[in-house]
Formats: sequence, structure tokens, C-alpha cells
Amino acid sequence: MIRVLLADDHVMFREAITAILEKDGDISVVATASDGREALRTAVEAKPRIAILDVFMPSLNGMDATRQMSSIKSGPRVILISGHHEPRFIVEGLKAGARAYIRKENAAGELVRAVREVAKGGVYLSSDATEIVARAIRTPPPAHNRMLSTREREVLQLVAEGRSTKE
Repeated sequence: MIRVLLADDHVMFREAITAILEKDGDISVVATASDGREALRTAVEAKPRIAILDVFMPSLNGMDATRQMSSIKSGPRVILISGHHEPRFIVEGLKAGARAYIRKENAAGELVRAVREVAKGGVYLSSDATEIVARAIRTPPPAHNRMLSTREREVLQLVAEGRSTKE
């Protein structure tokens, strides 16, 4: 049985994906979370083999949650899902430690294939993500492109959510 943690801030999406993943009987969604911080806490408690994380979630986004999950000894292997297909999200996700990247527009069967492949220790990119990554590798980044640190992104996200300086 492949134990999965599913984190997405949309309840309906979590419920639909849970039903799809558990349909064949060899995958079990053992925990769900609505944001990145909850996903980290739940990963430690539930000990899933796979964590499926939405890239854009409140509190702590999927990229930063992936970085932190990747540092957990015997932590889950991460699959990132997103409605966005910009090359920087896919490449950054893989650099953060994700083992797969699936666009939400892809068929549900592709997510099931990704879970099984990543559970075996493999890496999975949907065909459209593979093309996007190949194009990104062939195109040099602009010289002025500087990535924010994990802490800078976290603070920026909290400010965007309307949190006070003290919070």
C-alpha cells in the first residue's frame, strides 16, 4: 500500500483527488492538509511515503514545504501539482527536491502513474512539463534574475496574506 499525504487549499480538489487515488486499492490517502505548514506537521505525524503538494498554498507554499520535507530523515518523496506551467516553477520544484511535477490540467491517471513511479524511487514529469523543462534548459536565464531566499519568500507570502509585521 502506498501511503499518501495530499496538501491543497481547495477542499473539493482534495476530495476528488483522494477518490481518484484510492480507486484501484493500492494507494491510500492517509492524511490531508490545507496549507504548507499543516502539510509539514502532518508528514511528521502520518509518515506517508508520498506527499502531493500544491505549489501555491497559504501559510507556506509548496516549494518551500518541499525544501523542508526533503530535509526530513526518511521523509516523504514529494510530487508537486500546479495549475501553472511556467518553466521556473517546474525547475525550481525539482531543485527543491520534488520527484515529480504534474499540471492540474493533466488527466487524473497521470497523477496515479506519478505516485506509483515516485513510490518506486523514480522521477516523473508529465509530457508537457518535460517539454517546458527542455525549453528552459536550452534558454539562458536573464542576467538580472535573482531568486529570493526561503525566508524572503516566506515573509513576502505572509505580507501578501495581510499579516502584520509582528505576526
